[in-house]
Amino acid sequence: MHAEMDLLRKLGPKSNGSKIFIYRFNNAAGKESRQNKNGKPCLLCQHCLKSAGVSRVHYVDNAGEVRTLKNRDMVELIGAPSKITERFLDRFEGNHHGKFDPEFFVVGR
Repeated sequence: MHAEMDLLRKLGPKSNGSKIFIYRFNNAAGKESRQNKNGKPCLLCQHCLKSAGVSRVHYVDNAGEVRTLKNRDMVELIGAPSKITERFLDRFEGNHHGKFDPEFFVVGR
């Protein structure tokens, strides 16, 4: 489960109007250890954050710069379900371990 989805699951309705900060780093050992990684939410996470009413997502990019993604600029997936959602659900055997209902991802409900 992506961290953004887990956060939304834990926050529930309290996520509406919230701002979140994402920092991602390489957890590998050696030379690349603890290097910044792009923390921008994937398209599915953006859709869910937007649907949950998150106002802004602050994330760190590969260069270590803080970027901001406003709600109005987040992706809104459309479909019944869209291809990206279909692939996501297929990967996790239809319901991502029972945490998500496919109907959750259909826009306009």
